[in-house]
Amino acid sequence: MKKKLFAVFLLLCAFGIYFVFFHKDKTLKFVPESADLLILIDVKKVVRQTAWSFVSHPSQWGKSSKSESLLSSLSNSGLKIPDYLQVFHLKSNQIAIWHTVLEIEKPKEFLIFLKKHQFRKIEQNIFQRDHYVLKVVGKKCLLGNSRAGFPFLENTLLKDNHNLLNANDWINDSPASLSYLTAEKSQNFSIDFTDDEIEIKNGLDDDSLTDLLHLLEKQTNFLEAELDSKNIKAFANYFDKDFGDSTGIVKFKTSAELQQVKDTIITYTYDDDFNEIEEKSFQKVVQPNYVMSFQSSQSAKTWEYFKNKKWINSEEQFTIIPFQPNLISRDRNNIFVKSTRKPITLGEWQNKNYLFIRNSPLLTSFYSRLSASEKKIISELDYIFYANRENDYYIKIKMKPGDLPFILRL
Repeated sequence: MKKKLFAVFLLLCAFGIYFVFFHKDKTLKFVPESADLLILIDVKKVVRQTAWSFVSHPSQWGKSSKSESLLSSLSNSGLKIPDYLQVFHLKSNQIAIWHTVLEIEKPKEFLIFLKKHQFRKIEQNIFQRDHYVLKVVGKKCLLGNSRAGFPFLENTLLKDNHNLLNANDWINDSPASLSYLTAEKSQNFSIDFTDDEIEIKNGLDDDSLTDLLHLLEKQTNFLEAELDSKNIKAFANYFDKDFGDSTGIVKFKTSAELQQVKDTIITYTYDDDFNEIEEKSFQKVVQPNYVMSFQSSQSAKTWEYFKNKKWINSEEQFTIIPFQPNLISRDRNNIFVKSTRKPITLGEWQNKNYLFIRNSPLLTSFYSRLSASEKKIISELDYIFYANRENDYYIKIKMKPGDLPFILRL
């Protein structure tokens, strides 16, 4: 009899573990048709990875990391946490604006949760904390880093007649995915986590980039990049600059380092007799030293294009770059831009598409408006690496090595 009871107990435990950690509702209720980017997070897989990281590091037993505290807090938030969290970007919004929609199961508990986590009420049913803003609409919670899009979501996504999606179409075995949505075709990118890395890819893998990454990791520069014409256009469009086919540019390469310099500020005041008095003050600022090469099939044509755009001034400075002074010059096949403060050497051409940005302590002053948790995450960042070959893309976000996995250091 005891053996039967024990067997039933084990069966119930197995069923409970499966239901809590593995069984998933794959219906996606809150993805608007006007979304062009979608991030799906497999919540249960992320919880399993976090739990395994904790179990495999006995030194953390009895301690509570912020990630564990967050999971515990969310479980008592009054919100229904979906098996797949749907975070999306609307076509009409700026690229930095993202939203998600959650269901409210227990309104009273949810209001307590908001108060506990210092969300302040700024309007009727609208609450804000730091960069995050949410709106309560019935038993739905609209959450984002901007109110832009809230009216649209209320009028479309919260109606009962919008289309439902299935997670199988957007994510496979990875803990998360990023999808680029178009009317013609969608591209899916897997997002994988290890102890100190996040990888986003759709085919191009780390093995084919090992030698390049090894070379870049040994260098100390803040920025190394090499791009073809397709990638140049894509990055230029992001900054609202037009590098069309008429420029003749086929490749671009740059190297940059950061330096803290003393900047002189001159102001003028007047004494009681209205005599002008010059006053000088000094401040430390971070400036890049850089070199760039635009490889062009017709450098004279490219030079003329830059001139017509008024990107080259009378002192032959490339004014599209906000960090001055610099000097622009050309030869038969290249246009060069060099900062004049401290010359640096352009690395060898690798004939690959890549962008490598290394974190630096000199950037700390730029993070002053971020929250403490956001500053902590950025302080743990080592570098970001992007690579592209034809229609395959790869991004690695590398965290600084530590005794614990990144998720347990938060």
